[in-house]
Amino acid sequence: MRARERRKRLWSMLFPAVAGVLVLIWTLYGFMHISPFAATWDEVDFALALTRFDLLTMQPHFPGYPYFVLGAMGLSRFMPEPIQAYGAWNLLLTASSCVPLWLLTRRILSCFWSAIVGCLVLTSPCL
Repeated sequence: MRARERRKRLWSMLFPAVAGVLVLIWTLYGFMHISPFAATWDEVDFALALTRFDLLTMQPHFPGYPYFVLGAMGLSRFMPEPIQAYGAWNLLLTASSCVPLWLLTRRILSCFWSAIVGCLVLTSPCL
């Protein structure tokens, strides 16, 4: 019985670490493939807000503009294009959402399935 408990404890510590490494690899892969082009008008509005912030022309629109513009402004110092800064900020926010998602699902599911849910959400096509 003790061996089974030790194995269960090892899996409960090891699997979240492995899932964390996979999330980190996913994030690094995403950084290597950030598009320099805007895919939607939303991205255009937010990218224009980095250079000329104007609420009267709805650049950008509510409700998320403070978070996206401030974060992308911080990253725009390290990125060559505003669109890439916006994409990098979206990538960082998406990757950081995996931790609260894991903690929420951990209340209902086992450690293994909670990590699977987090990885599935990150790799879903809509993101």
